Amino acid sequence: IPLFRCGNGATRILPNSQLIIPNEDGPPGLGGVWESYFKRNKYLQFLIMDFDIYWEYHSKPCDIIRKCVPILHVYRLTLEDLERMDWKVVYPPVE
Repeated sequence: IPLFRCGNGATRILPNSQLIIPNEDGPPGLGGVWESYFKRNKYLQFLIMDFDIYWEYHSKPCDIIRKCVPILHVYRLTLEDLERMDWKVVYPPVE
């Protein structure tokens, strides 16, 4: 499953694995503070898609990727959502 950011590519997350995403906006040496991100943004969005399909189009422009690679799940998470989830985003979603 890739984690895709247009212009930055995708990050492949293998089943039963985890990925820690630091916020790069924080003070130097502290690894970032996500709360500062949410002062400027309402939510953080993750698009989940099939890696094999994504890989067919990975070198194409972003508009082609958006048209040709189906989205399996969309996460739009607020600071409150992430705090409630103990900062863990799980796919497939569980509730």
